[in-house]
Amino acid sequence: MKCSRREFLTLASTGALAALAGCASENTTQPSETDQEGSEKEQVDVKKFEALKIDNSAWNYDDDNDVWWQNRLTYCLEPASETYEQLAIYVPGPYFTGEQKGQTWTCTINENAEIAGFTPRTAPIVMPLNPGDYAGQAASTAYSYDGLGTYLEKGLVYVYAGFRGRNSGYDSVTNEFFSGGAPWGAADVKAAVRFLRYNASFLPCDTSRIITFGHSGGGGLSAVLGTSGDAPEYEPYLNALGAITHDADANKLSDALFGSMCWCPSTSFEVSDAGYEWFAGQYSVEGARADGTWTKRLSDDLASNYAGTVANLGLTSEDGTALTLDETSGGIFVAGTYYDYLVSIVEEGANAFFEHVQFPYTPDTTVQANGNFPGDGNLKAAEEEAIARASGSDESDAGGQASQPVTYANVDAYIDALNGNNFWISYNARRASASITDLGSYVSHCRPANASVAAFDSIDCNQPANQLFGNDDNDALHFDGTILSLLTQNVDTYAQLQGWKEEYLTDWENDLSQKDSLDVSVAARVQMYDPLYYLCGSSEAYGKASVAPHWRINTGLMQTTVPLTTEANLVAALKAYDGVNDVAFTPVWGAGRSLAERSGTPEDNFIAWVEQCCGIDPATVAANTEKSSEEAQ
Repeated sequence: MKCSRREFLTLASTGALAALAGCASENTTQPSETDQEGSEKEQVDVKKFEALKIDNSAWNYDDDNDVWWQNRLTYCLEPASETYEQLAIYVPGPYFTGEQKGQTWTCTINENAEIAGFTPRTAPIVMPLNPGDYAGQAASTAYSYDGLGTYLEKGLVYVYAGFRGRNSGYDSVTNEFFSGGAPWGAADVKAAVRFLRYNASFLPCDTSRIITFGHSGGGGLSAVLGTSGDAPEYEPYLNALGAITHDADANKLSDALFGSMCWCPSTSFEVSDAGYEWFAGQYSVEGARADGTWTKRLSDDLASNYAGTVANLGLTSEDGTALTLDETSGGIFVAGTYYDYLVSIVEEGANAFFEHVQFPYTPDTTVQANGNFPGDGNLKAAEEEAIARASGSDESDAGGQASQPVTYANVDAYIDALNGNNFWISYNARRASASITDLGSYVSHCRPANASVAAFDSIDCNQPANQLFGNDDNDALHFDGTILSLLTQNVDTYAQLQGWKEEYLTDWENDLSQKDSLDVSVAARVQMYDPLYYLCGSSEAYGKASVAPHWRINTGLMQTTVPLTTEANLVAALKAYDGVNDVAFTPVWGAGRSLAERSGTPEDNFIAWVEQCCGIDPATVAANTEKSSEEAQ
């Protein structure tokens, strides 16, 4: 018999309550920690999660590469899908002492081990996120050493956790229905984080140091996880999963992160469409933005509306200056401190590029759908490469044009090619300084609008983000409340223009009224998947979640998928947030939607940053970074 996800969860919840009642006769409850006022918190069952303890007699050992590993570890009591809600742990060999019994090993922590400055008590955990277009990440069911050595040889513990993606569906293992879409993917990873902390005594690492890293959709998810630690909005989802809430001593467990690495993050969907039209759409007059079309008018309205969005976010520069947009002509906002902030990001990237580039120079047109980070032995390197090529086949290259790469003999030839018939960028070799005349020219030449209106919440409801905010009954839904507001206000105007259909307004109204299997609205789910919801003082969630103290954000300045506003807003909000220790932001000129780095390899640079966050000797970090740069050259 088929039942809805909502019905399934109701039954599961009833069963959980019954199980808890059955345990009450056993004397297994004790009060948890006391709060700041000294009052007793509710009692908890200290044995509730014993089934999720790691079996230290079940470790596998790769003798050739000196790696301990376990996979297929279920990280919650009520997994919706065995395909996703399991994880694999990979441990550097020196951290354990093992005794073989049959096919597995019983391991104890080797307290005397040290690798690259880390010990079994200080080593961090790094967790890769590979959801191409928010598609989720299947749990690892096979072991492969490919790619792991880069991390393990530096003393890091590597955890590959599965998590759901944008779609609901049927589990391929159990053939049972499961809910997908936001915020289930983030809830899954949070449950995995709690699992690791619950098993802290069995693991040779510091479970307070958990760092996620991802690219594009994975970078966006990493940002969400890094800003929403212990957020109360996630508790119903975690409870439905049977996520661990406390350890065997009744101490509450946290899902907050130590750090977050984000390459080209795709996130902040509450403001993404308006940001895209302001940043790129308003400079286009083709396709859906052709004069006389209702979508052109919607594009203009979204671009104008973005000024108010920026004001509401309350972003500031590092010196505390409010970042705002000023109107330059009727409904056009291309001036102000926010505008100057984005120009400075572009010029910073250009200056760094010209300082280090070697001519002849050939732009790198590499495009990635996701990070293709290792950890799933089912995905071989060749398969990963093929997936990346296929997924990125429709992306424009580093120059914003779908063409074969061109080699430039010297800096003058490159500048001339960038300018074309419109002078907008210059480089003074004597001063080693690059500058641009205006943001619009940079956008038009390097990252023109290649998505329709709206870029994320599309008219036809056929974008990955539409699926991300679908529910059990609808695979895809409209989610942008700003678009609904504009449709409501301007329906009479839009109706007089080409392409308008009466059902558009109804479609948005109906979709925005939808709820998921836990009776949470689309609008609330969009907020839960927006880092700004937790970072900006104007938000009701401000200050109610634990934000990671360490951040590294890199973006390719020639990518056309996500507007620069996404990273710029995130960086500004993080730098202003009390409790964030450091934000390393690197805009990379010449790079598209990729693991954008100015030099060296993404993996080595990421590891060097992790070392720095953990207080490893800066000289060691510098040496590692220099080595990675030399190897890349």
